[in-house]
Amino acid sequence: MSTSTRIRRAVAPAAFGVLLSGAFVLGTGTPATAGALGRPADCHYERMRDWGGAAECRDHNGGSYRGLVLCKYPNGKIVEYVGPWRQNGISYAYCQNESKAQSAGVETSVLNKT
Repeated sequence: MSTSTRIRRAVAPAAFGVLLSGAFVLGTGTPATAGALGRPADCHYERMRDWGGAAECRDHNGGSYRGLVLCKYPNGKIVEYVGPWRQNGISYAYCQNESKAQSAGVETSVLNKT
Protein backbone atom coordinates (compact mmCIF):
# COMPACT_ATOMS: atom_id res chain seq x y z
CA MET A 1 0.00 0.00 0.00
CA SER A 2 1.45 3.34 -0.99
CA THR A 3 1.83 6.27 1.42
CA SER A 4 -0.79 8.38 -0.38
CA THR A 5 -3.37 5.56 -0.10
CA ARG A 6 -2.73 5.21 3.63
CA ILE A 7 -3.11 8.99 4.13
CA ARG A 8 -6.38 9.03 2.17
CA ARG A 9 -7.73 6.11 4.22
CA ALA A 10 -6.74 7.82 7.48
CA VAL A 11 -7.95 11.32 6.54
CA ALA A 12 -11.21 10.39 4.80
CA PRO A 13 -13.01 8.99 7.90
CA ALA A 14 -11.82 11.92 10.03
CA ALA A 15 -12.95 14.47 7.44
CA PHE A 16 -16.31 12.72 7.08
CA GLY A 17 -16.74 12.78 10.88
CA VAL A 18 -16.05 16.51 11.00
CA LEU A 19 -18.52 17.17 8.20
CA LEU A 20 -21.15 14.96 9.81
CA SER A 21 -20.76 16.59 13.23
CA GLY A 22 -20.96 20.05 11.62
CA ALA A 23 -24.17 19.09 9.83
CA PHE A 24 -25.64 17.72 13.04
CA VAL A 25 -24.84 20.86 15.01
CA LEU A 26 -26.12 23.14 12.27
CA GLY A 27 -29.23 21.05 11.75
CA THR A 28 -30.32 21.05 15.40
CA GLY A 29 -29.79 24.72 16.24
CA THR A 30 -32.57 27.24 16.66
CA PRO A 31 -33.32 29.63 13.83
CA ALA A 32 -31.31 32.84 13.87
CA THR A 33 -33.04 36.03 14.91
CA ALA A 34 -32.71 39.42 13.28
CA GLY A 35 -30.59 40.84 16.10
CA ALA A 36 -28.63 39.65 19.07
CA LEU A 37 -30.61 39.45 22.29
CA GLY A 38 -29.19 41.15 25.32
CA ARG A 39 -29.96 43.29 28.30
CA PRO A 40 -30.97 46.89 27.84
CA ALA A 41 -28.09 49.34 28.14
CA ASP A 42 -27.55 52.98 29.03
CA CYS A 43 -30.27 52.88 31.71
CA HIS A 44 -31.16 55.72 34.07
CA TYR A 45 -33.64 55.90 36.93
CA GLU A 46 -34.70 58.38 39.59
CA ARG A 47 -37.12 58.91 42.43
CA MET A 48 -39.84 61.28 41.35
CA ARG A 49 -40.68 63.30 44.47
CA ASP A 50 -42.92 61.35 46.86
CA TRP A 51 -45.19 59.73 44.27
CA GLY A 52 -42.90 57.16 42.62
CA GLY A 53 -39.98 56.44 40.34
CA ALA A 54 -39.11 56.45 36.65
CA ALA A 55 -36.69 54.42 34.55
CA GLU A 56 -35.53 54.58 30.94
CA CYS A 57 -32.97 52.68 28.87
CA ARG A 58 -31.72 54.21 25.63
CA ASP A 59 -30.82 50.89 23.97
CA HIS A 60 -33.09 47.89 24.57
CA ASN A 61 -30.82 45.36 22.75
CA GLY A 62 -33.84 43.11 22.17
CA GLY A 63 -34.67 42.96 25.89
CA SER A 64 -36.97 45.06 28.05
CA TYR A 65 -36.92 47.11 31.26
CA ARG A 66 -39.25 48.50 33.90
CA GLY A 67 -39.10 51.06 36.67
CA LEU A 68 -39.08 50.10 40.35
CA VAL A 69 -39.84 52.15 43.44
CA LEU A 70 -39.61 51.37 47.15
CA CYS A 71 -42.44 53.09 49.00
CA LYS A 72 -42.76 53.57 52.77
CA TYR A 73 -46.13 53.61 54.53
CA PRO A 74 -46.76 55.71 57.68
CA ASN A 75 -46.58 52.52 59.81
CA GLY A 76 -42.99 51.92 58.55
CA LYS A 77 -43.78 49.10 56.13
CA ILE A 78 -41.77 49.28 52.87
CA VAL A 79 -43.28 47.87 49.67
CA GLU A 80 -41.82 47.59 46.17
CA TYR A 81 -44.00 48.65 43.24
CA VAL A 82 -43.11 48.16 39.57
CA GLY A 83 -43.97 49.93 36.35
CA PRO A 84 -44.83 48.33 33.00
CA TRP A 85 -42.23 46.53 30.89
CA ARG A 86 -40.96 48.76 28.07
CA GLN A 87 -38.56 48.67 25.14
CA ASN A 88 -38.61 52.42 24.68
CA GLY A 89 -39.75 55.46 26.60
CA ILE A 90 -40.14 55.90 30.35
CA SER A 91 -41.52 53.25 32.69
CA TYR A 92 -43.18 54.87 35.71
CA ALA A 93 -43.72 53.03 39.01
CA TYR A 94 -46.23 54.65 41.39
CA CYS A 95 -46.51 54.49 45.17
CA GLN A 96 -49.97 53.47 46.36
CA ASN A 97 -52.29 55.01 48.95
CA GLU A 98 -50.44 56.92 51.70
CA SER A 99 -46.96 55.53 50.91
CA LYS A 100 -44.10 57.79 49.87
CA ALA A 101 -41.20 56.98 47.54
CA GLN A 102 -37.91 56.22 49.29
CA SER A 103 -35.74 55.04 46.37
CA ALA A 104 -36.04 53.99 42.74
CA GLY A 105 -34.40 51.51 40.40
CA VAL A 106 -34.63 49.68 37.10
CA GLU A 107 -35.11 45.97 36.35
CA THR A 108 -33.86 44.61 33.03
CA SER A 109 -34.50 41.38 31.15
CA VAL A 110 -33.01 39.78 28.04
CA LEU A 111 -36.58 38.84 27.05
CA ASN A 112 -39.05 41.10 25.32
CA LYS A 113 -41.77 41.25 27.97
CA THR A 114 -43.76 44.09 26.42
